[in-house]
Amino acid sequence: MGNVFADGVYARNRALRSAGMIALLAVVCAYGVDLYGRNQDMYRAGQITEAIPARVQQLYPVLPKEARLVFIGVPEYTLRGTLVYITGFFNALQIAYRDPTLTVLKWNKFPLWLDGLDRTLYFQVDHRKVSERTDLIRILQERA
Repeated sequence: MGNVFADGVYARNRALRSAGMIALLAVVCAYGVDLYGRNQDMYRAGQITEAIPARVQQLYPVLPKEARLVFIGVPEYTLRGTLVYITGFFNALQIAYRDPTLTVLKWNKFPLWLDGLDRTLYFQVDHRKVSERTDLIRILQERA
């Protein structure tokens, strides 16, 4: 590809030289725009990976022993297809809390467990916004 552009840029004919320069500039601009978009997407993925554990730590600086965290809405990929959690969502929270025994679950809808409600926490994720679903715990405690 470089040889094709070099032939166009260094051609003796002025029209060919202009066409070569235009083609070279078009490719460089297209590459630059795509690279900028990819970098922005990686930046967004990084923001998500930092925001979710940080928000959970704001809500719960200390978790109960053998806690079970249940999440819905955690994104796998960004809109352009960049993987958000390369090492896994579970590892991100275990590392944030420095607790390898922490159970982190990701579901499409909230599972309804009646055991261990004192150590089960439900969270809903919408982009980078994390909200706790204490209403579910209350409903489950009423059922138990």
